[in-house]
Amino acid sequence: MNRTRLTLIAIFLVALGLRSIVLYERSSGPGFAVPIVDAGAYDQMARQLLAGEGVEPRMFWQPIFYPLFLASVYGLSGGSILAVKILQAILGAITCCLTFVLARKLFDQRVGLLAAGLTACYGPLILFEGELLAAGWAAFWSIALVLLFTLAAQRLQPASGSDSRNTAGFGAATALGLGAVSALAVLARPSFLPFVGIVWLWLLWRLWRQPKLDVEQDAREARRRLAIAAAAGLAGFMMITLPVAFASERVTGHFGFLPGSGGLNSYIGNNPESCETLSVRPGDAWGELIELPARHGIDGYAERNRFFYGRVVQYLRQQPLDFLSGMAEKALRFANSRELPRNIDVYFARGESKLLAALSWKAGLFGFPYGLIFPFAILGLVREWRRLGSPLLLFLTLYPLAIILVFVTARYRVPIIPVLAIPAAVGLLGFAKACAERGRQLAVAAATLAAGLLLTTLPGPFCEEALNMEADFFYCLAFAQAERGDPAGAITHYQRALESDPDLEQVHYNLGLLYADSDDVESAASHYREAVRLDPEFARAHNNLGSVIQDQGLVEEAIGHYTAAIRTDPELLPAQRNLAKALLSAGRSQEALTQIDLLAELEPNNNDLSFLRGGAYLQLGDLSRAAAAFRENLAKQPGNAQVHNDLGTALIGMQDFPGAIEQFEKALEISPDYLQAYNNAGATLAMAGDLQGARKKFEEAVRRAPEYVDARYNLATILLRLGETAAAVQELRQVLRIQPDHPRAGQRLQAIMEEVQTTG
Repeated sequence: MNRTRLTLIAIFLVALGLRSIVLYERSSGPGFAVPIVDAGAYDQMARQLLAGEGVEPRMFWQPIFYPLFLASVYGLSGGSILAVKILQAILGAITCCLTFVLARKLFDQRVGLLAAGLTACYGPLILFEGELLAAGWAAFWSIALVLLFTLAAQRLQPASGSDSRNTAGFGAATALGLGAVSALAVLARPSFLPFVGIVWLWLLWRLWRQPKLDVEQDAREARRRLAIAAAAGLAGFMMITLPVAFASERVTGHFGFLPGSGGLNSYIGNNPESCETLSVRPGDAWGELIELPARHGIDGYAERNRFFYGRVVQYLRQQPLDFLSGMAEKALRFANSRELPRNIDVYFARGESKLLAALSWKAGLFGFPYGLIFPFAILGLVREWRRLGSPLLLFLTLYPLAIILVFVTARYRVPIIPVLAIPAAVGLLGFAKACAERGRQLAVAAATLAAGLLLTTLPGPFCEEALNMEADFFYCLAFAQAERGDPAGAITHYQRALESDPDLEQVHYNLGLLYADSDDVESAASHYREAVRLDPEFARAHNNLGSVIQDQGLVEEAIGHYTAAIRTDPELLPAQRNLAKALLSAGRSQEALTQIDLLAELEPNNNDLSFLRGGAYLQLGDLSRAAAAFRENLAKQPGNAQVHNDLGTALIGMQDFPGAIEQFEKALEISPDYLQAYNNAGATLAMAGDLQGARKKFEEAVRRAPEYVDARYNLATILLRLGETAAAVQELRQVLRIQPDHPRAGQRLQAIMEEVQTTG
């Protein structure tokens, strides 16, 4: 085995060892087996694909490569998240080996070893390779693309001592494969697309610029080679991307291979309030952001994407100086030494691993290791830019530009590290040489490093760094657990988030949701109250608080919260509906009718409005209108037991006893346990003179619900009318046992006992 192979094996083992240690140390962390935010979305998509549930539009919202990779690994491993993380650790080790191969190809063994070592020890890269995210694959594709294009370019170099170039090695098969690899990289990280497009044009230009001996003959041959290479490269690219584009058209209606989130991501980083959009987290605020097109009447997969791109263009046109200032600030973000958080914070995660803590840290505004790699990379670029080659230089220019055009975060920056490590290694070795030689070379190198250090350290802190990432992590973890059906775990970690930051109104709101689902109305109300205290304009919290306290009998207070919710968000339809129902419950019938009319304008196709209108007319005593409204409701959506029951109640007032009984019977056919319908049917039969029929209805109600006081009292009344005094007394005593302060049972029982004593 030659020396190079042994070196590659050593690099692979060291890199894999480091990643394995970090993976082991983090395995006991609370979020190790619970993917959050984007990782959670990828996980759900992969499991849906594996379960054969079909392809949904959201699978084309983010890059499709990673969910397909996850689904493949899950299929082979039985859905193991650990298996994915182990495979990604292996992929990370391969990335380090490719870094060595490229650096050695461009320079020598020393540069290769140092570049591979920098990549192997780069803590943030190790962290993201251990998450269910495409960052590890993006790092792999970055170095793979640069290596492959460099090799392709070197095949076009003149042979030693010759004026001809070796074009035979760059044929249709090579171009086809390079096109396919380019497509896979773009499907994994669309930010590679500018680099892929430009580097292909550069490569074809190099092919065209072959030296020609016979001008006319060689020109024809050059055109032929160029056409074959271009066609083969395009064929390879389309071979991978066209199936994705056709699948997208079938599922979303949009023909394209790029993800649908491009417009939204561009808007997040390019708007007048970008600090706010960059800080948006899962929950109501995120929902409002992605529903922004719908609020402007725009629907459709592609249309929503164009809406967000349109907002960015509008921002550029209306505030060009602010837009350009934002671009400059994002360039500083990319160069800054600190790892900017988004959902995952490197500096919080380092607390889960001692090795990761040693490999990534910050002191003040200085962040390690990027704060050293970037300045040394600048030095390497200055010293040896010609030897680095055009593919590498193009990547170091175009990939950062693609990220800066959207927004910068640690996860999006980390794929550049394997490529950046090569000029960094060159700069580090060059600086060591300058130190040994001293003189002018050392002064220039020191000045370059100092400038790089200042550039990476002084800017900031940026708005993302002001976030409490401990609270953010536990919030995102709890949110993911709630979505996975683990309310207990979600409550625990929401509480952890509040321990870190008690003023998170969204956390209080989400806790209110969880407690309400578990029927802990006291805790739910407490957290909803805290949410509206922290944010008096939190419309959904006002609405949910109203629902909870209305169930506790605080109807008037609930009306106040529904009104506050509507005042903040007039389009919050649940609050509009709840207000109408609460007004009815409070007996404020005329106000309820006004609210129902408003709802009819907002929801003209809401069939429930006729039912609510019927209830309001019933309260007002307008029985004919009430009956008409209930019948209208049943015509549109038959089979509602409550509507039949309420229609029967209206018919009683209209003295239509047979019609009322018919409606109660229909209600009972639909819902055999509808106790109020039994009670109402019994009362109606009694009014119609059918005492035995009434008795049966009341008895059935009592049989189904022995604690149903109204039915027992009515049964006692019927028994008295039938002359069964002893049975009536027994029922009245049961009523008083259940409800000792019943307003009529005690008087009726006392009257019976007095009558018995008098006649006795």
